[in-house]
Amino acid sequence: MSDVLNPAPLPEGLGIPTEDWHQTPGSVRRVMLTLLKRLETLEARGNQNSSNSSRPPSTDAPSTKRQRRRQAAERRKPGGKRGHPGHPQVLLEPTATVALFPEACACGHQELVALTPYHTHQVIELPCIRPDVTHWLLHQGQCLSCGKLCKATIPADHVSGYGPRLTGFVGEMAGIVGASRSAVQDLWSSVFGIPLSKGAIQKLVDRVSDAIIPHYTAIGEVARASLVNYMDETSWLTGGDRRWLWVMANPLVAYFQRHPNRSKRAFAQLIADWTGVLVSDGYLVYQHWQGLRQSCLAHLIRTAKGLTESIEAGMARFGARGHAELQRLCHLGTERPTVGQ
Repeated sequence: MSDVLNPAPLPEGLGIPTEDWHQTPGSVRRVMLTLLKRLETLEARGNQNSSNSSRPPSTDAPSTKRQRRRQAAERRKPGGKRGHPGHPQVLLEPTATVALFPEACACGHQELVALTPYHTHQVIELPCIRPDVTHWLLHQGQCLSCGKLCKATIPADHVSGYGPRLTGFVGEMAGIVGASRSAVQDLWSSVFGIPLSKGAIQKLVDRVSDAIIPHYTAIGEVARASLVNYMDETSWLTGGDRRWLWVMANPLVAYFQRHPNRSKRAFAQLIADWTGVLVSDGYLVYQHWQGLRQSCLAHLIRTAKGLTESIEAGMARFGARGHAELQRLCHLGTERPTVGQ
């Protein structure tokens, strides 16, 4: 009886006349609404990508990535963009100088006076790279007093067999550039003519990691002294095992932490005693932050875009309006306001 007096509202966009909907038995309407809600949830989950949800770009389908790259290429012209700081070639200190003189005048006369340089054409080339290889010849000898065999030892700063510049270069390639161990191995073999095993490369990377620990600690201190910090976390594979990479960033530094878990404990370990303004997405751990918090506008915009794709017309309109207003807010934050804004 209650279904007849208070029928479930007719969802928009189905094309069912109101009279037919009201004449449908209540049990059928409830099942239909449940199935519609389930269908909407499944479709929304299947259509999720990095532009309409919090999923990282790495999880996008190849077709989505290609379409996004194509759209970006259509919006942007090649080369530097307007307002971008220029990077002109600068004159470096020369290692050699070659003077060029005009051979003759166009009129055929060959005698010239008041010769002065008017332009410098700079050519930069890499030298022939040959590694500096030092052989430490370890000697041994027998003691005249006791007959014991005495052996020379390698200096402590040369035990590894690879110097600091080589070690730093391998760390740069594997760490900052992000090249694989195989790519680093191929580079050293083809460019420098130095064979390096993957095990040796890993040991060099570990040496660099140990050397930068004081700098890493200092970066963490700077991050925890900032009034505002941007927080996020993402999955991170280490040796085939899933870990979580956390970041605490501000205009000065970006402090990273690798942790086995995505949890409140990991978040507490990242921030230590920091109590500033948190800027983050809607992850539950961040929502329980006791201090001031700003929701990440990029995540809100993606969520609004996801709502615009809802099969329910009212929800789609709400998402479209929210998406437009959030973009307007970002525009007002970066552009000078016009009259009336």
